[in-house]
Amino acid sequence: MAKLVNFLLGVVTGALVSGVVVTLFAPSSGIELQDQIKGYVHNVQDEVHSAREVRRREMEEQLAKLRKS
Repeated sequence: MAKLVNFLLGVVTGALVSGVVVTLFAPSSGIELQDQIKGYVHNVQDEVHSAREVRRREMEEQLAKLRKS
């Protein structure tokens, strides 16, 4: 159990350190980087919403066909 806790602690610590290093050496300023990340997140959200709507319509059509049978 102690080995697992130590491993997870190492993973979390490594992730935090690498995140700080990447942020410090990023080619953009902080504000530019935040804007880029926000834009990416908005694009992903839009894609997810679009996929959800398409899938919802498909499922509603399938349900309508099953109800007719």
